Amino acid sequence: MNGRPKVDPSPTLKGRSGGYLDFIDGLRAISILAVVAFHIGLPAPSGGFFGVDIFFVISGFLIIGQIVADCEAGTFKFGRFWARRVLRILPSYLLVILACVALSFFVLVTPYEFFDFSEEVMWSAGMAMNSWLIRHVGYFDPDGNVKVLLHLWSLAVEEQFYIVAPIAITVFFLVARIVRRWIPLWVPGTIAIAAVFMWSFGLAMREVPAPNSEIFFHTEHRIWEFVIGGAMAIVGKQLRSLPRLMLQAATMLGFAAVAFGLFGIGIRDSFPSWQSALPVFGAALVLGGGVATPSPVTAVLSWRPLRGVGLVSYAWYLWHWPLMSFAYIANFADSDPILRTVCAGVSFLLAVLTYLLLERPLKEHRRRLAAAMPWRIVLVGLMACMATMAIGWWQNTQVVASVTSGIPAGMLPYRAGPDPDCALARIGSVDGCLARKGDRPAVFLLGDSHASVAAADFQKIALGYGSWLISMGIDGCAPFLDTQIVGLPDRNNTDCWGRQQAALSLLNGRETRMAAAIIEAQWVFHLRGDRPIGATSNLDDRAGFIASIHRTLDVLKRMGVKKTLLIAPVPLYGLSPAICVVRADRRHITRDICSLSRAEIDAQRATAIAWLRASVEGRSDAMLADPIGAFCDDQWCRPYKGDTMYYADYSHLAPSGEQALYAATKPGFDWLFAPN
Repeated sequence: MNGRPKVDPSPTLKGRSGGYLDFIDGLRAISILAVVAFHIGLPAPSGGFFGVDIFFVISGFLIIGQIVADCEAGTFKFGRFWARRVLRILPSYLLVILACVALSFFVLVTPYEFFDFSEEVMWSAGMAMNSWLIRHVGYFDPDGNVKVLLHLWSLAVEEQFYIVAPIAITVFFLVARIVRRWIPLWVPGTIAIAAVFMWSFGLAMREVPAPNSEIFFHTEHRIWEFVIGGAMAIVGKQLRSLPRLMLQAATMLGFAAVAFGLFGIGIRDSFPSWQSALPVFGAALVLGGGVATPSPVTAVLSWRPLRGVGLVSYAWYLWHWPLMSFAYIANFADSDPILRTVCAGVSFLLAVLTYLLLERPLKEHRRRLAAAMPWRIVLVGLMACMATMAIGWWQNTQVVASVTSGIPAGMLPYRAGPDPDCALARIGSVDGCLARKGDRPAVFLLGDSHASVAAADFQKIALGYGSWLISMGIDGCAPFLDTQIVGLPDRNNTDCWGRQQAALSLLNGRETRMAAAIIEAQWVFHLRGDRPIGATSNLDDRAGFIASIHRTLDVLKRMGVKKTLLIAPVPLYGLSPAICVVRADRRHITRDICSLSRAEIDAQRATAIAWLRASVEGRSDAMLADPIGAFCDDQWCRPYKGDTMYYADYSHLAPSGEQALYAATKPGFDWLFAPN
């Protein structure tokens, strides 16, 4: 083999001399280097996350080509195929997960952390991490840094592809055998490939003006990347009949598209969009052209150091992110690029060891073992996954309970929820709420998720004043009524608008005696370029914000509200203060590492406070209450008092925090509930 590793390409995928496709390992190296550099936080490559897309193209090229070649030869066996995938994927995959479980006991400190991590373990072992992430965090979200197994979403997508692809291709060949006496095989083949490609590509290219978790993680939105790679493998023989210069030009064009995707596109751009297709099609051209004829691109990609990185790329991908994530968590959510670079280096050494001690020995026997006992290997793989899931379940129950019992109750805050009968955005009828309200006058609570969290405590406050609370807190939605939002995705804008209208319609024709209203939101979140528009569309951000507040007050006035109390934003922290404080206590360092300076918080809230004050200036029907005194002195803003945490997470208050907010803003509540 001239020093080259043994591989098991199908006849369709063998190189020009029938041997090892060395340049593919070079392309793998480019992909993993881009991903690792992006995760370190280097300014370039800005589109390093596309390295995963290139991996998908390579997988489609190798796997679809292998299945098609075996089906054409009549030698394809499901058990043998899946056994080879088990031997290739699971040993290193489960090794890294189990290593992370062991490391978690040295890094994680709170039940919240262990609970989330244990769910990651269970879903990852079940090859469904992408499904879990869709419901919990976006790939580009800051919270993603604490998801230790975040990167395994791509392995979940690949494994789901490995299940579906052989079944779909086998069914196609069964049908093709029936129709091929009338229609050449390439006709239904082209139609099938085009149909699957356009279906998946259409889903993935739906325009959104910001990175979107659902589109990013869904398997069906990635199928087209596998398909374009597989198509290149299928037409590989035909490509060799094209002029050599044309093939070389196509390969160089493809490599240029890959480079543009990695260095010319970033998360600042609309993603996904047509731009995300450039590195994918580019990788496909590199593969197709590279198999057909030598070129300067394949010569570069065949460079021995690059091939060496490519050989360990799978193990490096598995190891690098957990080390970076654990370091981020242990370092109090500080994304130190130097520390991440060290983690990248250590993970590379672990990858080399994993390759030499685990992957290469298995590679030498993979074909023989898969042929000799295919279904036994598949069964062992399933049992290993189930055993790993059981370890995650043990952490989820026993470990979480043990950690919880060792922490004072006041240090484990929770997010309260609204009254289940009176949360307009969550109910279908207001009858139960009004029956419990009785003859009390109503106060209306409007806002985003911060209003939902505050509702239970504000209900107690309202009852103390002889009133009853009806709430409408809608997560992620600006607390503006009768207002269009510019800069948000149309579907998000429509969703907020629609949910508001549906919630308010529950009050139509109902007597509520609603004379007061409270608006609470994390206003800082609604100032980030999502410009609220009131009467006209040419207002600047500040004027648009003020106009939207005034329109909201007018709507409330038509509902019978005579006074409205606006709650200024509370301090916003970079990570969960509860987790931070417990970690500081465990490491015997000052809790002030979890606090922020008053100057920093003042700067954080400055725009929101200025715009809110301008919104209520000169109005007798509205007042701004600022709770900052509950959380900050002249020097520091602390998310706790003694052993009582004020925050349930990095932004939302716990019940103790809501009580502190009320104490600091009581004059505003007295004004709100005072008789007119």
